[in-house]
Amino acid sequence: PVGGWLPQGDAARRQTVELLGFMGAKANAKYVRVVDFMRSYDRFRTGYVTYAEFRRGMEACACFHDVVEGEYETILQLFKEATAARPYSARGPYARDFQRVCYSCFCEAIQPSGDPVPPMEEALQQLLSEIPRQTSGSPKRGVVGAGRMLR
Repeated sequence: PVGGWLPQGDAARRQTVELLGFMGAKANAKYVRVVDFMRSYDRFRTGYVTYAEFRRGMEACACFHDVVEGEYETILQLFKEATAARPYSARGPYARDFQRVCYSCFCEAIQPSGDPVPPMEEALQQLLSEIPRQTSGSPKRGVVGAGRMLR
């Protein structure tokens, strides 16, 4: 399952939830479906890509330019594949680039679409349920009621 690491403490947890909410809002503001950019790196449609491919997909979206390296590390730790799932993993200075990230879980967290995702730890699911969601309307334009449209 996905989600072996979780932020410790209320402040770190709140920061992580705010980061994911911020990223979802940024993608929605530019009308970008992040999962479409990530899928191009997932040849076998497993829901996982390497960390290097994940970063390339994020850069291709062109809406997360103000996310810093430490925040990318947080996302990697949050959505990386459990190490027990792959006993033979890369080692050395470039090992991080070959860690597998569950992009489908990340995309479902920031832009819920109902697509199937690999199983997640219950604690991760609880954390993701705290992400603030936009209830209606476009992030750029407010909701216009029917009465205002008739005028």
